[in-house]
Amino acid sequence: MKCPYCGNDESPDSKFCGNCGQPLQQQVSQAAPASQPAVSQMPQPSAAQQPATPAVPLPGGGFAPAPAAPQEPLQPTQPLQPAQSQPQPQQSVAQPAWPQAQQFAQPSGAGVSTPAAPATQPSAATPAVPGQTPKPKSRGKLIGLIVAVVIALALGIGLALFFTYRAGIWGGTPLPTAEEISGASGGEATADDVVTQLKAKGVKASKAIIFSGKKKGVFLGYEGMKPGDRVQKDAAVIVQESGGPGVPKNTMGKQATKVVSTFKTMGVPVHYKQVPVSDTKKKPIGSVVATYPAEGQALSDGDKDDGIYIGVATKSDGGAISIDIVGRDVDTVKSELESQGHDVALVPRLASKKFVGKVSGSDPMPGSTVAEGDAVTLYYGIDASGVKDAYTVHDSPETGGDNLLGVSGVAAGTWCNNSGDCITFKDGGDGSEGNSYIPYPKGRDGTEYGEYESLSSCDAIQQPYCSSPKADYLLTGDTGAFELFPRSSMTNYWCGTSQEDSNTAGGIVCNNGKMVENGDYNNISGATYHMQDFYLVVPVGADLNKLESDGYFDADALAAAKKQKAVNTTKPFLIYRDPKLYDKTTADMTNNSANPFMPYNGYVGSKSDIVKMKPAPSDDTVYYLTVSIDLDWGELPDADVK
Repeated sequence: MKCPYCGNDESPDSKFCGNCGQPLQQQVSQAAPASQPAVSQMPQPSAAQQPATPAVPLPGGGFAPAPAAPQEPLQPTQPLQPAQSQPQPQQSVAQPAWPQAQQFAQPSGAGVSTPAAPATQPSAATPAVPGQTPKPKSRGKLIGLIVAVVIALALGIGLALFFTYRAGIWGGTPLPTAEEISGASGGEATADDVVTQLKAKGVKASKAIIFSGKKKGVFLGYEGMKPGDRVQKDAAVIVQESGGPGVPKNTMGKQATKVVSTFKTMGVPVHYKQVPVSDTKKKPIGSVVATYPAEGQALSDGDKDDGIYIGVATKSDGGAISIDIVGRDVDTVKSELESQGHDVALVPRLASKKFVGKVSGSDPMPGSTVAEGDAVTLYYGIDASGVKDAYTVHDSPETGGDNLLGVSGVAAGTWCNNSGDCITFKDGGDGSEGNSYIPYPKGRDGTEYGEYESLSSCDAIQQPYCSSPKADYLLTGDTGAFELFPRSSMTNYWCGTSQEDSNTAGGIVCNNGKMVENGDYNNISGATYHMQDFYLVVPVGADLNKLESDGYFDADALAAAKKQKAVNTTKPFLIYRDPKLYDKTTADMTNNSANPFMPYNGYVGSKSDIVKMKPAPSDDTVYYLTVSIDLDWGELPDADVK
């Protein structure tokens, strides 16, 4: 017979295989009992159930596994062979050993032992064969876990992107709303608040003045953009700031009916007045030909109760001075008025380049009714070349010659800076030669000078003419510029806390901060000079470069101005000396000291002692002369504008 384990030929009466040592089942010639299966029908061990090594008989009975012969390891991808219904001798050699020792029970019947099945089967999670890769976990569960992680990450990233986008960290900076700004500051949003916030985020923000019924400084919006729009860093954004009520640019020339809606929002009374014109082609009936305040200027706080005036063109009946004389050649207008029987005088005024030699106004004012033979004064524009003549009286009754006066109304008009702050000078004269000046009863610094005070340009104190040939007044120089200061600031000082004037008669002297009658002139003490209002006026055509090279301006102030937008020299401008820019605004006065806050007077001290001008000229620091027409608004009839 053959060994069912290894296939070796054995004799029928062999109990053990001579080749592998396994116990053999004896052949039965008769049919096996019903309870015993035939040898040929007995279940054969499968590849997975075969022991790795042949059994070895033990003393006293039983068997133990013998050492296994070296086996070639099973490849991880090779499947286990299914149990065979017939003995497979070749497979018994090639199968790997079980990882643990197998125990075999004694076979029942005929004293033959049969191998028992392994006590345990390898689990799905445990490799059945050394070196074989375990089965992976469920792919569905793994994929679900991965999807959940991806979704969580996506949500986290999405939220991070959303909040950083809202914060403006990427995708541009959102322009804030008024509510966002006011919420941060606790009050009404100002344009300065918005500019500060945008600049902190790297946005180049600047301001533009828009006239409205809102109070000055309030944030109105953005030019060409709206809140919430996003801008990249280094973008230029114009923030609109309320300038309070005023007259917007480009109002002149429009039909009055087209500007009604604009002025309704100003929050102040608005008056429409009839203004006569002679040339209705150039100035169509119903168009705006004059305004108060001037176009592009704010209404002053003191005028808010009175409100804004709009001059509307109406056809002249020939009995009034037409407004369209303004801007025409002064000699031509003079000839026309003289032909109508009027006595005409000419008075110069500083003007922009295009108005030099042109009429800028009249007295009586345009729109006023005049009778034949009435005197009329025409104001006309001049540049730097006409300044000295404007300050000169010809054929002086005192000298018989031409003398340079200390005062003049040549700078009369309204001067405004880009921030909407305005300075107004009025001519207090009657239009005759030598009777033109600018009254100055109270200074911008609050100093009370009295009703007879005026602005001077040289040391005309006890006489009307400039007296010191050694003094360093710009008026006597050749730049075309000139200075304006209260006349009394040439002689006043403070003794302790009281303002005094050294030009008064009497022997009262300041000793130890008190005025002493018949005091010691050689021991003046407790007296100080104060920085007072002071203006530099620069007409069109003035030599600004010479002023700068001569050291008229403070060096640091000039360097700062050079970094700003250059001043527009086609318009007259003035600079107000700003005390806020100085560390010290007082100086000790002694019996032989010059006032350092005034131009060098040629008598004591030196030019080097004089305080330099701050600020220096730039588009941001100067006040430009506005183009305006003076009208007697109260005397003009109302215009019916709807």
